[in-house]
Amino acid sequence: VVPFTGEEVSSLVSKCSATRLKLDGSFVSRLERALNAQLSDPRSQVVKEACSVTTAFAETMPDRFTASAVIRTLLRLSYVTIRAMSEPASECLESLMKVLPPSALFPELALTTTDTHAQARIKGCALLCTVLARFSKNSEPIKGFEADAGKILETCLKDVNADCRAKGREAFEAVKGVWPHAASEVASKVPERLRLQLEG
Repeated sequence: VVPFTGEEVSSLVSKCSATRLKLDGSFVSRLERALNAQLSDPRSQVVKEACSVTTAFAETMPDRFTASAVIRTLLRLSYVTIRAMSEPASECLESLMKVLPPSALFPELALTTTDTHAQARIKGCALLCTVLARFSKNSEPIKGFEADAGKILETCLKDVNADCRAKGREAFEAVKGVWPHAASEVASKVPERLRLQLEG
């Protein structure tokens, strides 16, 4: 049973934003489950609204948003063929990458490396670029996540899908700009021809 309707979720997030209302952990968990249920709805209008509310929730309470299930659902939605669902999901993901703490992001992005859908792996690599751009001037908050970034990068660079490899080359530059040593380590693990291209 969904604990809140879409209108109730939207109203609650707006109230929290306006009053800085603090919510207890169990209530936040129920709210996140409600959002995930609405994101999983087969109706595109419900999904679009849920994406908007999810963005508002994350921007209002980024330190309280811990719903890995929501991020996974958004990742899945981002490559469905129904644009009325995939576009708002992609926009929502981009917004989350810019406000949520790194601890809520890197583990989920790393999971895309084992996804059987090429579009999921491409999206994971693209979102990695978004996160790294956010911390390009101060990488201290993402210290300790080099391994996750390296895993995503190496997977994309070696991927059988050409678009994924292309996105991997783009991500290599992003990783190199933040963690030169991590980029060099990944470069040492790819075929020599590709390594020369990356280092050229």
